[in-house]
Amino acid sequence: MTLKQLFRDYALEKTIGKVILRDALQRELEGYQAAEWVVCHSQWAAESVMREYAIPAAKIRTIVPGANIDFVVFQHWYNTASMHLRQPHEPLRLLFIGKYWDRKGLDRLLETLLILQQKTRQVKLQVMGCDRNTLPVHLQNLPDVEWLGFVNKRTDTERFLQITGNADVGCLLSRAEAGGMVLREYHALGLIVMGPDVGGAPEHLFSDAGKAFPPESSAEEIANWIYTLATDYELYRKLRVRAWEKRQRATWETSVKQWREILPRNR
Repeated sequence: MTLKQLFRDYALEKTIGKVILRDALQRELEGYQAAEWVVCHSQWAAESVMREYAIPAAKIRTIVPGANIDFVVFQHWYNTASMHLRQPHEPLRLLFIGKYWDRKGLDRLLETLLILQQKTRQVKLQVMGCDRNTLPVHLQNLPDVEWLGFVNKRTDTERFLQITGNADVGCLLSRAEAGGMVLREYHALGLIVMGPDVGGAPEHLFSDAGKAFPPESSAEEIANWIYTLATDYELYRKLRVRAWEKRQRATWETSVKQWREILPRNR
């Protein structure tokens, strides 16, 4: 994302002095102007570079980054893991990974779960990274929610892969999002993804193996989609298999191949 997007979409303009803000934007512009190529992580960011900084489209490229998971450990997992396809009688397993519940939309997901629990108890949620005591009190002790605490994917990568790989749907409902690296991690591990339709996030998920909801989507709308996924086994199976087949495409290996296509030709 560009600094203009960061300051505007993350509501940081009011927290930064005008002189510092102006200097940062000027330095950023000069960097874009001096660069031979400007490579963005999303078309959303690329459009800001073109529209808000007047950088010619011809010198801008877009490459969505890969999942930030240790390459060696991931390759071992990739070569040995099998898809954990739930059976029709088993609950749908949701997973949320994020530290900042308000921006990442964990409260939206929990409000959705409250609605779902009026229809079915066949949906379970695990929460990784967020401290439940920081959430509104009425969302801290919902049934069918397991709070895992912080799992360091750099030093405890195998546990991270095991927990994430056992889920069915990776969830993120951010109110603002530059991209959402966790969306790539969900997909790299073969999960269906429910992500946010905001910023560059939609470009980080596979539209045919998930669903994107804008910040204004109601809890009822989100609950209806999850309920359908929990009760329509053929739909669930189709999306899960599709996500599993595409998991390599969400890794840095794929992103690096795109870099190689750009660099040799333009040196």
